[in-house]
Amino acid sequence: VEILSGEEEAIFGLLSVNMDKDPNDWYGFLDLGGSSTQYAVYYPKGIVLANSQNVLLQNHQMIKIFAQSYPNYGQDVIRNRYIDNLVQKGGGEANATNLVLDVNTKEASYYYADCFNRNYHEPYTTQGGRKVMIRGTGNPENCIKEIDELLEVDSYCPLPPCGA
Repeated sequence: VEILSGEEEAIFGLLSVNMDKDPNDWYGFLDLGGSSTQYAVYYPKGIVLANSQNVLLQNHQMIKIFAQSYPNYGQDVIRNRYIDNLVQKGGGEANATNLVLDVNTKEASYYYADCFNRNYHEPYTTQGGRKVMIRGTGNPENCIKEIDELLEVDSYCPLPPCGA
């Protein structure tokens, strides 16, 4: 038994969705998992990228496939980081007219989340064990700002390729 790397998983995904096509007609492949995200693409001859892998096809043709994996950037992990960050910084906290305080801690237990659909309600337990209620506002403009901040898209990238 061998565990595949994220890049290998992406390459096998790319090969599986394109197995009956000429490489010049291939689609790219994106795997948005719960814990990680990976993607793979075929580039025609002459284009060389870091993380390119040689792959021998059934017809004995050798091609290069670019694959990249981003551990801890899957949808479940990012969603939990988003909510934990929302609660930790207090942003999106309900206003005084509809704020509900936890009886024991006197802290807000309802938080507005711009990245969830309007009228969405979900109980959530933070990494620290705090139980809160998430209420969606469906505000895409604010959501983009919050996600950019969470993913630190404006941060310096010392060793490309970076996640943004």
